[in-house]
Amino acid sequence: MWSALRTKRFMLLTGSRAYVREAVSPWSSAVKEVANCAMDDVGDVLAGLSKPRYGATLEVLLGSALCRFVVIPRPSGIHTDQEARAVLQSHASKKLGLKEAEWTLCVDNRMRRQLIGCAMRAATLARIHGWAAASHGRISSIRPLATTLSRAFKAQPFSLLEPDAVSMVSTSPAAFQIVSARLSDEDHDAVTERLRMSFVVAEPLPIIRFEEGRQGKLAQRDFSDLLVRA
Repeated sequence: MWSALRTKRFMLLTGSRAYVREAVSPWSSAVKEVANCAMDDVGDVLAGLSKPRYGATLEVLLGSALCRFVVIPRPSGIHTDQEARAVLQSHASKKLGLKEAEWTLCVDNRMRRQLIGCAMRAATLARIHGWAAASHGRISSIRPLATTLSRAFKAQPFSLLEPDAVSMVSTSPAAFQIVSARLSDEDHDAVTERLRMSFVVAEPLPIIRFEEGRQGKLAQRDFSDLLVRA
């Protein structure tokens, strides 16, 4: 009973910024802005919030700058989540250089032909849990923004341009694909062209662009108001 009365909070993290929103009431889909700040400052913002009477939940979306995706063909004989994790962890370590002690790997073992993993730095995960605890809440979910958006596009591939990363995603039933890269000295166009070389889709991709300050757009729980189809 009391769980339905918990304050619901929503966070989007890019590589450098944090966006936090809060449901105006347990029964409303409307949200209000809580923070739009540097990622390093969001802990202080959350710690300064008033203590919710019935506690709080925090749903987190991760920008691609904070994720590393691992997608490989499913080896024969792999059935359990534990087996899938071991195979993906080995691949992430050997091929991507992701040390198990430094990265936390989440596994999707539902695809018949593929194994899919998403890794984030263990230190980042610890920070998120610390922020939730400091604001008298608990984590209800942590998901990559890119794969969450794929639900809206169904099986159609698309390109996501974030402030500090580029991703290309296709959730075709035949084969799931996702490639991403952080921006460094390259601009979006240069990174996009480089990623297309490893993305097996011939046609031009629809582009979803991150855009703040759009007039007339109500704040949404999934932060879709910050995204525009170019």
